[in-house]
Amino acid sequence: WNYETVLLDIDTPGGRCDNMLKIMDMLCASNLKTVAYVNIEAISAGSFIANVCDRIYFHPNGIMGAAAVINGNGKNLDDHLQAKIDSYLWAKIRTFCEKFPHRYQYQRAMMDKNFVLKAGKTILKPAGELLTLTAKEATKDNPQLPALANGVFDNFNDLAKAIEPEGQMDTFHLSGFERLTQLMGPILPVISGLGFFFLMLE
Repeated sequence: WNYETVLLDIDTPGGRCDNMLKIMDMLCASNLKTVAYVNIEAISAGSFIANVCDRIYFHPNGIMGAAAVINGNGKNLDDHLQAKIDSYLWAKIRTFCEKFPHRYQYQRAMMDKNFVLKAGKTILKPAGELLTLTAKEATKDNPQLPALANGVFDNFNDLAKAIEPEGQMDTFHLSGFERLTQLMGPILPVISGLGFFFLMLE
């Protein structure tokens, strides 16, 4: 395979930090041009993955942000653990986004409700809330803070043609078994517990 560009079609409410970091590492270690298409949600882990790509584009109804780390039950972490994880992730995003230092500010504002995002003297996100950007907001350029996104496209195919007008495009989707694995993820501990119980019963 002689690919030059990978275009990620992102539509996710988030996911596990370990999986997110593996994807970020793979994208940054590759020699491919990486492009993220926020179609329609890049929430939480999805925002991190989009932010490490070379270019970011939005669907007109796309949103990106709300990236505070929570536990698997949807609850807040202990304050010390929260501070530890946040510090680690802030450092990771600074490392991954060295070519685009302004992206760290956006990602920090998406993670840290106490962080104030400014463009010069203009406050874009006050303390007390997490940042979630619409397509219009993400492509708005400020003299003191570059826009997060590079543009807006109505659909995935239009973006693909704009990026590689003469290029051949191969599309990869999750297989049926991969989708089944995703659906089973939340109940795997229960299945494992039942298996252990019946093993002991036997």
